[in-house]
Amino acid sequence: DQNLDGIIDLASGELFDIHAEIELNNSSEFAFIIRGEKIEYNAQSKQINAFERTAKLEPINNKVKIRLLIDRTSVEIFGNDGIISMSSCFLTDPSNDNISIYAIKDKPKIVSLIVYELNSIWQI
Repeated sequence: DQNLDGIIDLASGELFDIHAEIELNNSSEFAFIIRGEKIEYNAQSKQINAFERTAKLEPINNKVKIRLLIDRTSVEIFGNDGIISMSSCFLTDPSNDNISIYAIKDKPKIVSLIVYELNSIWQI
């Protein structure tokens, strides 16, 4: 376990499958930044906010699991093993291919964080 303190750069690139399990404090907030776009979780409101949409995501044993499937122009967000699902298309600056996570408030703990870089189905 590691406290989430400051920005942690996870990867640079286009195609990723990210699995995170985060242990929360009462008012923890954290966010992933995907090519400049924020995917935020707020423990007080128990909500995930992304791409101008919001979904309720209740912690389980004071933890949330977030899975992100990231493509060149889309992001699939799954919370707590599929209890919630959000999909969004987005266009970003092609020169910004950074992916990071950071604590906004009350330093939640990273229980696990795995980043898989994926290959394109169009490349053989």
